[in-house]
Amino acid sequence: MVKVSVIMPAYNSELFIGEAIESILNQTFSDFELIVVDDGSIDQTASIIKEKINDAPNRIVFIQHEDNMGAAQARNTGLNYAKADIIMFADADDIQDPRRLETAYYTLLSSEVDLVFNDCQMIGTRGEALHRTKGYPKDVNNANVILHSLKRNHFWSSLVLLKKTEDLYFDTSLASAEDFELFFRLFRKGYTFDIIPEQLTNYRIHSTNLSGDTSKAQQAIANIMVKIDLEKLMNRLFQQHSEIEVKEAIAAAYLWRQEYSTAIDLLTGDHLTAEGSFLLASCYIKLQKWEESFHIFKQLKTESANPAVLNNFAVLLILHQKDVEQAKLILEQVLQIEPEYMDAQHNLSCIANQQLDHLRLTERPLREKITAGQHYRQSEVSHDK
Repeated sequence: MVKVSVIMPAYNSELFIGEAIESILNQTFSDFELIVVDDGSIDQTASIIKEKINDAPNRIVFIQHEDNMGAAQARNTGLNYAKADIIMFADADDIQDPRRLETAYYTLLSSEVDLVFNDCQMIGTRGEALHRTKGYPKDVNNANVILHSLKRNHFWSSLVLLKKTEDLYFDTSLASAEDFELFFRLFRKGYTFDIIPEQLTNYRIHSTNLSGDTSKAQQAIANIMVKIDLEKLMNRLFQQHSEIEVKEAIAAAYLWRQEYSTAIDLLTGDHLTAEGSFLLASCYIKLQKWEESFHIFKQLKTESANPAVLNNFAVLLILHQKDVEQAKLILEQVLQIEPEYMDAQHNLSCIANQQLDHLRLTERPLREKITAGQHYRQSEVSHDK
């Protein structure tokens, strides 16, 4: 019996999978099997995998789906074949540090937790460093992880090593965000985690793994939240956290669900944090209440350096104040702070092309570290009366 089963789903990954497999075979920890699931690829992915099997015939288990079934099913297939009680997931376009498996495995054992996540650095198509790391919230821990997860997806399946249990499966009904569903479900069941603050994965950013992901992921998370009894969850969280912490987190979930009035009710009348005020202002924008949102972002602009505050304030300067020139100056300042911020880039382009009916707001404060600008594409602001 091997100690770890490494599961790698692959779909049309001919450009990167050879290097991805090599990075697994070169791990300093050798007691593992690599299960590669080709999810109906129509390029040379399968041929490359077979070449790697010839080089390491006893290390790789190769499974093929006749049709493309999606990443969730591909990972589930790998889980069905896994012999080990500990699972590591790896993507077919990433490169693993040789120490990833060893470091995560012994951290899992010594920490006595159920899941271990590592950090990563971003690389481009050719493997070039993009000088960005993923990072995690500085204060996230097992006591508050549900609050954090209600607000945003912080945990990626490609960065985890975890114990195999009956709860370890991916929801195949989701077109995206299946990792969010998995980890949020596990955390609500009381599973514990640890984070290794080392960049043990080179996470590759390329057009294929970003195209259309944002809107799909947002809709998938909305579908996940709809299935959760938020009232029941809120009452449970009240027993462990302050009222304002819980209300802001639950309001963020209602924002996912596009139930803006309910979120506003939770956020009105309390002394909000800057993040809570941001969420409240975002809900007002969704309901086309420009004045209410404008005043909140105007105040936040004096208190917060988050680029999303400035971007949204600039959008509201146009929608509410009709001040295009001032908005342009602010957006230029935003891009000096965060050049990769796609919403601000898009909005400047809209101003230049006089397409002010296509402006974009950012629904939530930017992460401390933007992993890829494309992850922040949002739906355009509707301002039809």
